[in-house]
Amino acid sequence: MTREVDRLTRSQREAIIRWKLGHHVFHLMLATMNTRLGEATRALVAGEWTTTRSALVDLARLYDAATSAMRYAADFPRREYEVLVRPSMMPPFASVGFSGVHNTEHAAMLAALRRLRGLYRERQAAVPEPVGAAWRQLLAAQRRNRNNHMFVCRRFVDGGTSLLQEYYAMQRKATEASGDPGGRPSARSCRDRVATTKE
Repeated sequence: MTREVDRLTRSQREAIIRWKLGHHVFHLMLATMNTRLGEATRALVAGEWTTTRSALVDLARLYDAATSAMRYAADFPRREYEVLVRPSMMPPFASVGFSGVHNTEHAAMLAALRRLRGLYRERQAAVPEPVGAAWRQLLAAQRRNRNNHMFVCRRFVDGGTSLLQEYYAMQRKATEASGDPGGRPSARSCRDRVATTKE
């Protein structure tokens, strides 16, 4: 009896392995980022500058590692994404409008980053230069991460249109057709979603 996996080409098998493994590694990075974000915030509040700097440097490295993981995950031909990977994130395999923004760890990371950013701005005048340098290092790593994410989006989908954006577009059309002025707000493209980590 032929197994489903045996029906895949070598290129398709490699694409699936990369996509899954890269995202599993990325998830581990997110969990570690959340831990270090909490530590950085506590240290910044307490004025523990050595600990703050160490946590910020680690976060910059984690962002760069996450960037590498996502580049690895997406290093396969566009055709395999179109015919195999993207459909696997659609019904009946996943919910309509499936998106990484629904990932719990990712949402926690964005919330923790917003808290840290606000706190840093409040205390920036008192921050010693080594901590300021570590902060700038983190911001640079975030920019590289955003740029890489946009590269991945455009590599596979013209305009970076996400499944979530497609879902909301369908919802808007249905709402307009029904004459109901309400409805969901417009979804953001892949490019816009990564900007939520912007300084």
